[in-house]
Formats: sequence, C-alpha cells, structure tokens
Amino acid sequence: MIVRHELQPGEWIAEAQLSQALGVSRTPLREALKALAAERLVVLHPFRGATVTDLSLEQVEHLFETQAILEAQAARLAASRASAAEIAAFEKKHLRMLGYFTRGDRKPYFELNQELHRDLVAMSHNPVIIETHAVILTQVERARFAALDIGHRWEESVAQHEAILLALKARDIEHLGQLVGIHVIGTGQTVRVALRTLETDLPLAAVCSQSEPSPPAARNNKTRSMAGRGS
Repeated sequence: MIVRHELQPGEWIAEAQLSQALGVSRTPLREALKALAAERLVVLHPFRGATVTDLSLEQVEHLFETQAILEAQAARLAASRASAAEIAAFEKKHLRMLGYFTRGDRKPYFELNQELHRDLVAMSHNPVIIETHAVILTQVERARFAALDIGHRWEESVAQHEAILLALKARDIEHLGQLVGIHVIGTGQTVRVALRTLETDLPLAAVCSQSEPSPPAARNNKTRSMAGRGS
C-alpha cells in the first residue's frame, strides 16, 4: 500500500482502524509497523499509530545515488559471474515485461521491473552487495512507482532495459555498469520531477518540460518497435 502510494507520504495510519480493516489484533499489527519502521517506510507514534514517511527531493536523490552505485557494480560483477542459465532467465523475464509495457499494464510491469533489478544484483553473487541493496530497495520502490506516471520515462526505461540485456548477454563489463548507472540515475531524476509537481501544483507535463527535454522521436519509435517484439 505504501509502495504503490495507496497510502500517501505523511498520511496517518491509525492502529485501531487498520487493525479492524485487516481483521488482525493489534499485537501482530504493531510488529508489522515496527518492521516498516525499520525499513524507514513509517514513523512510529507509540500506542497511537504511525505516519507514512515523507519522500523529500533530497532523500530521493540520496536513495537513487546509492542504488546507482550498488547496481552498477553488481552489474559489472554479473557480467563475469552470471551463468548462462541465469542470463536466459533474466531475458525471459525481460520479454514478459515488454509484453506488459505493450498492453499498458502498469502494476505487473512495475513488479517485474523490480524483480529484474533484484535479479541483476543477485547475479553478482556478492552477498554483501545483495544484502545492502535489499535494505534500500523497498524505499526506492515507492519512488520508482511514482516515476511511471510520466509516459515518456516509461518508454525510455524500456529502451534502457533492452540495452542492459544486450550488454549482459555480451558480458560487456564496463558498458553494462555504465548503462545500469545511467538508468537508475535517470529514474531518480524523473521521480524528483514528479515530486516537484506536488510542491508546485503545476501540471506534470509543465514541470517535465521545464526540467528535461523530451526524448528524440527516433528513440520513441525504436522503443515502440522493441515493445512490439516483446508482445
């Protein structure tokens, strides 16, 4: 609910109401809230409830900077360490994701997109990177979800995932790391644009036009072509 913005940043979560709505007692609910607090998704208010943590522009920038560093290095390791079977499974998921994109199925696309990011990190076979990445990924997920509201970013993201897959299959270590870093930082920039709309009350398209240029038509055409292959 928090990741998909069904509960908004700053929104109050009342223990009594949530306990009744979910049909659980307060004890397991409080344990669940403690787990969310450990992931920095909520702020606890003892015996009363919790509030959903805010997504500030500065926090989003720091989260995506950290994710970019971790995933870029994980991708470099994956290029040399991933098995052929792991890469084949990664490609299969990628093609499924293209199908969701073609049909405009936002939620399953988002979920599979996140799986691909986890899978790429897992292919590094570095348990420290994998564990550290998991700690921040839940916080990043709700910010990523906001970015999909911007149409041209969705197309751009698909094109970048296609390039990442090709570099992984070619085991091009440095190029793959660069592509992953650019992809994550680009998503972070788009999320900050989305958050600015909440602060300025400007239409999303207006903020986008002020913050970054639209992608070239050729890129959009290429993306649509790739998406067609994945349907």
